[in-house]
Amino acid sequence: MKKLVRSVAFAFIHCRKWITSVFIVYCFSCFAGIFMVHHGNRFALSYRDKIVSYAVKNDKASINYISGNRITAALFDFAGNLIIGSGVQTFIGLSIGGPYFTTAYQGWIGGIVSVDGNHISRLHKIKSAIYYFTVLLLQFIPYSLTIGSGIKWG
Repeated sequence: MKKLVRSVAFAFIHCRKWITSVFIVYCFSCFAGIFMVHHGNRFALSYRDKIVSYAVKNDKASINYISGNRITAALFDFAGNLIIGSGVQTFIGLSIGGPYFTTAYQGWIGGIVSVDGNHISRLHKIKSAIYYFTVLLLQFIPYSLTIGSGIKWG
């Protein structure tokens, strides 16, 4: 176990600047999305409505969130992003520049869903804001780790 921890720590240190750069792109693009929907940008709001409509019907994380199972929803979201999404992104990382575009898009999507179906901010209520930012963090961390590693590997 000790050897595994050392190996993971070494890998993280070796890739840290790429991991950090991906995380920064996520944060900036997310805040751009938040800014757009909170200032009434029609394109961002209509795109948000389109993707949320699809997710409400098909995504296990969304279905659990609507059912009130917040922790289960967050775990489904984290697991899906870690196993399915970031695995693919690791290989996209081999192209060096490609992942930054997909990262910016994913971060922007994370930002535009900061409003609900009535386009009211989810950040006004403390519980909703905490849930929102926790889910974002649980998405940004595994993606940043795997994409940053992929870029370094590329």
